[in-house]
Amino acid sequence: MNARQSVTRMVWLLCLVGGPAFAACPERSISIAGVTEVAGRETALSISLVGTGNENGLSFSLSFDPARLTYLGQTFGAGAAGTSLFVNTNQVSLGELGLMVAKPAGQSFAAGSNELARINFLLSSSAATTTVSFADAPLGREVVDAYANVLCANYSNAQVVITPQRFRMSF
Repeated sequence: MNARQSVTRMVWLLCLVGGPAFAACPERSISIAGVTEVAGRETALSISLVGTGNENGLSFSLSFDPARLTYLGQTFGAGAAGTSLFVNTNQVSLGELGLMVAKPAGQSFAAGSNELARINFLLSSSAATTTVSFADAPLGREVVDAYANVLCANYSNAQVVITPQRFRMSF
């Protein structure tokens, strides 16, 4: 089985098991790191998994205010070496972004903290505080092991603080 077949199989398995897994779960968490940045600038939000080492794939969606944050793209996180990253941008203009991150069949993320992805945004030109939260559309929240068994996980949202631009006057 080649890598492409493995990824395709993982996607189908994630679709077949159904139902989100976001019950209280002390051993596994997925979080978005909050940021504070100046209005009008680009910023990146880091998404990380703290796990036990048996996690093979994850899917989730992010919900954000598109009037405050403009989606620019994504990059692999430092802990996502050897993974496939699928992104659903069909509803990004509504502030909904879906992501699926998967290791090849039979492999798992290392135990501990793994940065999965960095989501890039352009901040609005006015100061504000806004939330980026986990959601279940367009992709539901789910974590699976190498056998496509659903694993529980906790999800932590983030605040994005957009500070006013400071203008320097010169004479």
